[in-house]
Amino acid sequence: PKGELRYLLPLARWVADGCPMPEEQKLETIAIDEAQDMSALEIRGALGLLQEGGMAYAYGDPGQAIFAHSKGVAHGAIPPAFVDADEVRLLDKGWRVGDPVASMAAAVLRSYWSRPASAFAAEHKTIVMPWDEYSRPNRGLVLGYSRTVVAKAFRSWGLTQTAIVPSVAKSASEAVLCTGHAAKGAEADDVYLLPWTRPGMDKLRTRNPDAIRLLYVMMTRARRRLHVPRPIMAEVRSFV
Repeated sequence: PKGELRYLLPLARWVADGCPMPEEQKLETIAIDEAQDMSALEIRGALGLLQEGGMAYAYGDPGQAIFAHSKGVAHGAIPPAFVDADEVRLLDKGWRVGDPVASMAAAVLRSYWSRPASAFAAEHKTIVMPWDEYSRPNRGLVLGYSRTVVAKAFRSWGLTQTAIVPSVAKSASEAVLCTGHAAKGAEADDVYLLPWTRPGMDKLRTRNPDAIRLLYVMMTRARRRLHVPRPIMAEVRSFV
């Protein structure tokens, strides 16, 4: 494990193996962000750090879960933090994506996780627009189904000095190309979806949970305008 996981996973395993912290070192409150990507082992480890009567708050969106297989969650299953919670609360509005795109995204997600658009819709409008992928955008977030799809766009558009890290680049003034998974947490006024591969489209048609979550993440990166190729738009309408 790298990054923050190098601290959390060993600690979770240590607690799960029956080696709890001394009571005087335990915590009154724990806040867990991105809880949709926490395994049952990590959740148990976190809860093991609580004092008796302590409180744990888990924040996240099951629709954005991307580590299901590597975290031991069964295919298509709701992440443990949302299954085992004593109480579940929904937000009553969001700040990034507005209607009609928010309602379309909620419809796409519904077969996996029923979450009303009102729980995350911003007050402003986010419109959806047809897009011909042969017209290269000068700025905004351009999202591909896979690294192969992104690499194909780089080749077909003849790009050499284009950003690929949304958290570093400035999508308001330049085009940023990356996969949908890499864009998690990112946002832009204009988001462009590159055409999906045939296997990817087949997964959407069969309501594959991984594909549904990925499309949901892509759609909800847009603040003002979501630009969608016609084949993907037709599939989105089938969800609605």
